[in-house]
Parts: sequence; structure tokens; C-alpha cells
Amino acid sequence: YFNILNIDFTKPVTVVEGQIDSMFITNCIATTGVTKSKTILESLITKKNAKIFFDNDMAGKGQTIELLKKGYTVFLWSKLIHSLRRKYPDALRIIHKIKDINDLYRFLSSRDPGLTFDSFNQFVNDYYSDSPFDMIYV
Repeated sequence: YFNILNIDFTKPVTVVEGQIDSMFITNCIATTGVTKSKTILESLITKKNAKIFFDNDMAGKGQTIELLKKGYTVFLWSKLIHSLRRKYPDALRIIHKIKDINDLYRFLSSRDPGLTFDSFNQFVNDYYSDSPFDMIYV
């Protein structure tokens, strides 16, 4: 697991798929794919301290829905994309191509050159949920 030696397990741990993606998120582990996430979720972190931020693709969304059903806190890509479409109506084609954290960071930094690591993390924190009622937003 990428970045595991830098994790503070007393704080929430974000689990992502890609190694590059993990560099944009505070206290983050990359699993290099959704299929490898089950091992880490079962052995290293709990539902209480885990945040799941998988890619905005079929595999990522499918696994995110399964984990949301199990009570994990997950990232709500559809909610984010909806917000971006409203805020940046001139960039709809670009917004619909955002598939992972790296793409999201590049898009936001192109719109706000002053974007920092901390402000990016604060921004994405508004799009997590552990409620099964938010499944529509995955």
C-alpha cells in the first residue's frame, strides 16, 4: 500500500486507488485498485476512521456503493460533479471528464491558481457521507 508509512492511524485515513491521487489528500493510502481495498479495510482501518475516495468510474462507484451500504464514509462524486457544473457552466465538457483526484485537482487549480493542498482538502471534505440515503450522489 502506497504511503502507509506516513499514516497517522489516530486520525481519519483516506483510502484511494491511485498512488498519484494519494499525494493530494491528507493522511491517505493508495491501494492501486478497488479490488485490493478489501484487505486494508479489513485489517488496518475501521469504519469510524476510514474515508473512501475511489475513482469516478464504474469500478470505483460500484465498490463505493458496496462500502456505503456497509457503513463506511465515502466520497460523493455525483454530488461534486453537480456542484462543479453549477459553478463552472462554461466547462461542462472538462468537468464530465474528471475521473480521479488528480483530474479534480488539475481542474480546480486551473480555475483557481491560488489553490493549496489544504484548501483542496477542505473543499473535498464537503463531499463525504456515511448515509445510505446519499447513495444517489455516488
